[in-house]
Order: sequence, then structure tokens, then C-alpha cells
Amino acid sequence: MSALSFCAIGSKCINNKSNNAEITKNGTINFRMKVSLSITITVEIEGLYKNALFLFEDLISEAFFGFKSDLIEEMCVGFVCVSPGFSEFFKAKRPKFYDDKTIKSQASPTPEIRLYKHLIFDFIMDFETYLNAKDEKECLRVLAISFLKVLEELKYPGKVKTFEKERFNQTAKNFFIKKNIISEADIDCKQSE
Repeated sequence: MSALSFCAIGSKCINNKSNNAEITKNGTINFRMKVSLSITITVEIEGLYKNALFLFEDLISEAFFGFKSDLIEEMCVGFVCVSPGFSEFFKAKRPKFYDDKTIKSQASPTPEIRLYKHLIFDFIMDFETYLNAKDEKECLRVLAISFLKVLEELKYPGKVKTFEKERFNQTAKNFFIKKNIISEADIDCKQSE
């Protein structure tokens, strides 16, 4: 068995959704915080579980549509869900923030990539918990609850210490509740753990 990664620097993670702004009928501009998943999974995560991950990425991107921050414009979430034999190789790293940096990557279709107001952090999903989900709805529920926990515990790098963490986290909670992915009871349960 081997670990499988769907996203290298310069691919989907960096060049997520093509537009990060929308002009409304009355002429105002709504900005979208670009959010993407860099997915690393082992072969056991297939079918239903893999499809739920791609749907979850679309959902978190939608959740932060309209979220405006002067500090962070893009987030790349390093999602890792690997079987126990591989877990020792995938530990959460310290979050990184790039205010404005150009990097060169051989893995990229373009020779240089500009990271502007870009936050990168890891989301390590418990393998057994995820594989115990019975259907897509349960997969999304488990992902949402775990993601909210990661957001609550995330230690932002110094340059973005003043980021509106509470408002950002509440935006995610409200979105998941509105979409019936989680309930208030799920949040209360998670907080009492």
C-alpha cells in the first residue's frame, strides 16, 4: 500500500477556483476567500469516502464565499487521512503564512507560483472515525465536525494573529448547520469532549 496525494504545489491547491469575486446585480463585489484541500489518503479511502472529500472541498469553498479578510485571501488545507501503518509519517505541521512570496516548483505547470496572503495548515482526519461513516451524509458530518475542531485549535502564525478567528469559525459552523450537515447538538457534543 502507498499513500496517495492529489495535490502538489502548483496544482489544485494553489490554483483552486478560477474566480474569487462576484459582481452582484446591484453592482457590489462579493469576495470569495479561496479555500482548497490538498488531499493525501491511502488506498482504503475510495468510492464513497473519496467522493465525499471532493464534495467537502466544494462545501468549504462555498462556506467562505463572501468572507472578507485583509490578512488572508487564500487557504490551503492539507487534508490527511491514512491507514494506521502510515500515520507515523503524516504528523500535523505548524501552519505557515505567506504574505507575498514567489516560489519555483518543478511540479507546477507554471515555473513560478505567487503565494499572496496565503495560509497553509494541516487537517489530520482520524482514519477509523472516517471509515466508520456509513454514507455520504455521515462522511460529510464527520468531516465537518473534525474540521471545526481543527479550526478551533489552530494556532495562527504571528503575522496573522489578529485574524478574525471567531468570526471565521462561526461562518463555518453556521454554514454547516444551514446545509444540514451538522446540528447544534453536534457542536455542543464536540465542545464537551
